[in-house]
Formats: sequence, structure tokens, C-alpha cells
Amino acid sequence: MKKIYLIIYLIFGSFAISNGFGQSVEALFIVGNATPIGWDITKAIEMTKVGTIFTYEGNLAPGEFKFPVNRNSDWGQDIYERDPENDPYAYLHIGGQPDDNKWTIKEAGNYKVTIDVASLEVTIVLNFDPSSVPAELYMIGDATSNGWSIDKADQLTKSGNTFVWDGALKVGNFKFPVNKNADFNQNMYMRDSEHDSIFYKHVGGAGDDSQWTAFEEGWYHIELNFATSTIKIQLIQIYMVGSATSIGWDIGIALPFTQDFDSLFMFSYSGDMVPGELKFPINQQTDWGQDMYMKNPLDTTKMYYHTGGATDDSKWKIGEAGSYTIKLDLKHFTIKILNNAYAGIKLENTSNQIRLLSNMVDEKLVVINSNQFNYQVYSINGSLLKRGSSTNGIINVDDLKTGIYMLRLNDQKGSSSSVKFLKK
Repeated sequence: MKKIYLIIYLIFGSFAISNGFGQSVEALFIVGNATPIGWDITKAIEMTKVGTIFTYEGNLAPGEFKFPVNRNSDWGQDIYERDPENDPYAYLHIGGQPDDNKWTIKEAGNYKVTIDVASLEVTIVLNFDPSSVPAELYMIGDATSNGWSIDKADQLTKSGNTFVWDGALKVGNFKFPVNKNADFNQNMYMRDSEHDSIFYKHVGGAGDDSQWTAFEEGWYHIELNFATSTIKIQLIQIYMVGSATSIGWDIGIALPFTQDFDSLFMFSYSGDMVPGELKFPINQQTDWGQDMYMKNPLDTTKMYYHTGGATDDSKWKIGEAGSYTIKLDLKHFTIKILNNAYAGIKLENTSNQIRLLSNMVDEKLVVINSNQFNYQVYSINGSLLKRGSSTNGIINVDDLKTGIYMLRLNDQKGSSSSVKFLKK
């Protein structure tokens, strides 16, 4: 293979931009699922030409690509492909031949890709310098609660090379300064004029002013990834899916939550549920490649924002069939799951003789004013569920389902008392 390249280069070396067969390479394109246009060759991205070198500079995602010489939709054309014997180099695939060797991108980012059609050398460089990530980032605009008052701008949360913001936006525009200087004469990050999902660095004092627009009032999740120069802006709508719901795991018909338009960060759902699991996607995409709200593994009353495609999968569990109300607070990342059958039931003692360490327990009831007693545990409708005796003041209830129960104690003096408790 290398000998053929050498002979071709010697014969046609006098042609400054020869493609190896005596034809001038006037244009070259990049196509593939690593590129923003995917494998739609009719929309292949034209590369910038300087002499014999063609360059593409822009975002690439994990995937593959190659270099066609035109946008013929039948793929029956010449294409520059990866030399399988020498990866930094290309060879000219002749249209119609079965070979199909592509380059692979493993990490999303902003890249500079060049191919020299004279030497057939290919370079792929990730354009990212971690030191270029700003220390802080803020958001201003008439879409935000503080408008264009830059000294009151909302600060985004930084995590590595990414900044995140969750909050309410009105209909209007916004952009991202790097500090709260009130004179606006500072660097900012603004919208690429051709792609809403890409941002660029505006240099303070320059005349450009490209902003994003929120077209609908609501609760939004925004992420700026400086490794890829991309921005994700999502108007949050909450859905529920899972084996505990009436639609199971069919995410295409996931159950919608109702938003409180007086408090845009509050969402609620009421309906029947069965024992099983659940989580909260933000749309009804059937490929599951989407963002979701999932259970904080350390606290079932809290949640976190799962990024679509990540492997984490933490779900809530429903232990008892019934009618439930679920309330989500996206501002504080908290959740309340209430069994409507127990709504309004108070957990105070019906007798002052029993004192529990807590009326809400996971596995064990602890009686703090008595060690030796006989006990009975009843369901809320009066059915006897278990009985026994204790010599240390502890009653094991990990075999009970989630719900409200009645505990009755009989001490050695023959007196009895009762108290309600919640098994979580």
C-alpha cells in the first residue's frame, strides 16, 4: 500500500493538489455520526481549503467520520478513508469499492481536523485548554428574575468543566457574563450565530451581542460544557415511569406531572400505584437517552439530576398499593410521596404510658420508658399482624410494609397502652 502511495506521489507531485489520480481536489467534505450532521452525505460539512490542506474546526461527538469529495447522495464517489496500516494517514477509496475504513472519535469536544491531500497526512486535535474555563459564570437577561441588573446576576454552579443552573425563566433573552461588573465591559459567553447549542467567548468591549431566547415561561435546566463549547437548555416537564405506575416502564406514555404556576419549581401527581419502582424522566423519548430526576441514594426524600446516557439508575420504591400524591420541589431537589389513605392521620400517642424513640421507623421500634412487655401490632383497620414479647425495649418491624400501624403494649403490672407509628 505504501509503495503505491509513493509512486503516485512521485508521478503527480507537480500537481499541487493532486488526489493521486491526476484530478485536482477542489473541495473536500467531512461526514459521519461524529459530526453534527451525522451520515447525511447531502449535508456533509465542507472543509476549509488552503493549498493542499483541508480543515474542519468544530464540535465532534463520539463516533466515526471520513472525507467524501462531494455530496452525491448515492455514496458512489471517491472518499478519503483511514489507512488501516498507518493510522495518521489517509488513502483514496475509489467509489464503489467495498473498503470502508473510518476515523473514530472517543471523546466529545471541539476539534481541529486537517487532511493534506498531497502527503495524505491527517491530524486530529482536541481544541480544549482546561485553563480557559472561567472561575465563575453568571446569567443575565430580561428572561431572568433580575433582568439586566448585572450586579444581581444569578450565579451558575461549577462542576469540573461544566456550569449548571436550574431555575425559572420568563419569555425573553439571556447570556452569561463572567462576573458582576456593572459596566458590562467584560467577557461573556454568547450564542453561536448559526447553532443555538454552541457558545463562544465574547471579548469585553466588542460589538457582538448574540443572546439566547426563552420562548416559553417555565422551569429550566441549563448546562454549559466548556470542554465541548456546547450549551444544553431544557424547559423542564416532569413525567413518571416505573413498575409502580399504571403504565409500567413504557416511557412513551409516561405519566405527566402538573406544574404549580405560582411556584414554577413545584410539580405534583395524584393517582393509583402498586408495589414497585419509579423515577422521573423529563420527556417521553422512547430511547431512554434523556435526563431524569432520580433518588438520592443517601436520602430517599431528596433527588438528583441524572444526565441522559449515564449509567446511574437510582429509583424510589412503593411498598403498598393505594392512591398516592407525589410532590417534587425542583428548587430544593426534594420529594414527598404520600399515601392518601393515611392523609391527616396523626402519629401522637393515644396514651402517655408509651414513649417511642421515634414514631417513624425503618426496621425497629424503640420503647424508651419500658424494657419488658408483651406487644401486639395491628393494621390501621384493626387486623392483628404480629405479637410477641420484649426484654430490651426493641421490637423488630422490618417485615412490615410501608404504612401506618397501631402498637399495643401490656406490661408486667397488667396495664396496657397503645400508640400509632409509621413504617417507612
